[in-house]
Amino acid sequence: MRRDLNRGCAVCRLRFPSQLATCPVCRGAFLKIDEAIRRVQPTSRAAWFAKWIIVLPCIPAIGLVVVVGFELLRQGWPPQSALDIIMYVLGGMGTALGVSIAVAIPLALWIGLITAIGFLLKFIVDRPRRTLRVSIEIKERLRDSQKTHLMHRLWEKIDRFADRYKDRLDKTIGVFMLALLGLQLLAEIFGDSRILNFKNWSDFGLSVVVLGIVNGLGLGVLGIFFSGFGWFIGKGKEFLDKPPYLFGYDPSPPDLKNDEVLQSIIENRPEISGQVAKLSPVEIEALGHPVKENLIAPLSGQTCLGFRITGHAHGQPVDDADATCFALITDDEKRCVVQVQDVIVDLPAETKIRADSARGFLQERGLQENDLSLKERVLLEGDRIRVHGRTSELRLGSTGYRGDERRLLIDAGDGLPVVIHALEEVRS
Repeated sequence: MRRDLNRGCAVCRLRFPSQLATCPVCRGAFLKIDEAIRRVQPTSRAAWFAKWIIVLPCIPAIGLVVVVGFELLRQGWPPQSALDIIMYVLGGMGTALGVSIAVAIPLALWIGLITAIGFLLKFIVDRPRRTLRVSIEIKERLRDSQKTHLMHRLWEKIDRFADRYKDRLDKTIGVFMLALLGLQLLAEIFGDSRILNFKNWSDFGLSVVVLGIVNGLGLGVLGIFFSGFGWFIGKGKEFLDKPPYLFGYDPSPPDLKNDEVLQSIIENRPEISGQVAKLSPVEIEALGHPVKENLIAPLSGQTCLGFRITGHAHGQPVDDADATCFALITDDEKRCVVQVQDVIVDLPAETKIRADSARGFLQERGLQENDLSLKERVLLEGDRIRVHGRTSELRLGSTGYRGDERRLLIDAGDGLPVVIHALEEVRS
């Protein structure tokens, strides 16, 4: 229905207009159509089950590592020296590393299983399902129903807490260093196996140097560890944040809303009806940009002012169109100019055509030319249509004693595409 549906989303299985920099549903980065078809993801419900299958084995694995870590901490409490405090920090790093391994094992097993199944069954199961649906949306959908579950609200609070300290990283590191030094000082005061030696200045200085070296090594290892562990945490957060969500399941993508979108585009906009005619040279000059006088319909090869093609090509839905600027003569003999730089051609395609000329048309849209089932409709002079769009005046210039002649201009100047509907049977 649009002439610029050349972007796609493999996650939501959508084709959408080039005006959008991201998918209107998941807000993910767009792909070229052929790339989106190759990388199309499982259905939302299958992805939701797969995510739960990954998450559930991770819960006991993480729990086991955390319990072991707390048991080791309990056995070593209270700290007897500053060295014990550093060992607790390194032990925490080991616990986090154990959690990472515990999470990575079921994740790796699941990904390996899915990869093996996909490799073995790709010609039976995977290939027929790699389809992109056609969406005419030109803006992102609202997310009023997502992340309303109790667990989502808890997750958002944790997320905001983490972001607050991540944005103040220097301050967070400073607080951590002061806390670490404070705990070491308390351990040296109340512990039984102190590192610091206060017998004489020489022994005290040597013990301070040793403690400083141990702290430096520990903090160096800590920095290296958290740079990698932070990446791991970030990937885990990205996995949980990505739709479909585990709690309060909200399928992505929802049903296509093309009829609702089209209705919202034409609602409260002027409607002009009449017969199609070619633009005159004066009208073309007044538009101020090059205008194709005719189009060639991709399937039938007919010369026309617009066309629409629907159907399927190799399992992929096709719904595409184009139009050139034209004139519209109303029932009261007024002549209007329709500018179609952004247009939806809503002509009912009914003529079945299979032609070699479709090859280039399909290749431009990332579609294969085998297994075709296509219909075409063309817009010709004399066809009766109605047009929705913004209306303004187009000045044609001096016309002798009558002064400046003007035309009613219909365009997409209000940010919405011009919509062309057929009023009656058009010639094909």
